[in-house]
Amino acid sequence: MSNPRLLIGLSCVGIVLLLAFGPGSESPELPTEEGVTATASGSGGRQMSPIAMPSEYAQLREREGQEGIAKEQIKAMQAAFDARKRREEIIPQTEFQWEQQLMRNEWKLKRLIDTNLGLFELMKIQARSEDDRELRCRICDGTAKLEVCIICDSKGKCPSCFGTGRERHGPERPCAVCEGRKTCFHCVGSKKMNCPFCEKGRITTVTPWPKYKLELP
Repeated sequence: MSNPRLLIGLSCVGIVLLLAFGPGSESPELPTEEGVTATASGSGGRQMSPIAMPSEYAQLREREGQEGIAKEQIKAMQAAFDARKRREEIIPQTEFQWEQQLMRNEWKLKRLIDTNLGLFELMKIQARSEDDRELRCRICDGTAKLEVCIICDSKGKCPSCFGTGRERHGPERPCAVCEGRKTCFHCVGSKKMNCPFCEKGRITTVTPWPKYKLELP
């Protein structure tokens, strides 16, 4: 008879070997990256794409762009504020200058009319003896134009911008009086003005008295 202890020992060794190398004893493999991707794509039919994070350079460029836009807006607002303040300072000065200029022009016109008023009365009296009751105006020599312009002092230039075509207090803008044309708004650069005494160079018995007011062409 065999030794029972030997049989028990051999049986234990066989059981250990059977557990170690028997069927179903393989160690499970860890899932690979391809397996995880395939599993993710298989679930729900959608594949999860990786989230793209903006780089530090892109964030810096975006921040600089926003700061640049803000600076341009602040600069534009400041320019508009300065222009408005400049206009508020200029308007009273311009109105005062135009009032003074208007008074000077009216005084020049009054002096011109008063100087030739006696000759005008004489021509109206002489027209009564004419067959057609009219005669040629001797003040303008029948041209209906006087060789003088009391607005620009016979210079032909705009009395506001002095012929530059730009605002004196804002050279970046065209002159508001001549609209950049540079010429006098009354004589339009001809250095002449309409005769205030006659009608198209003729004096009649019913010719109205000259008006002490400038009439624009």
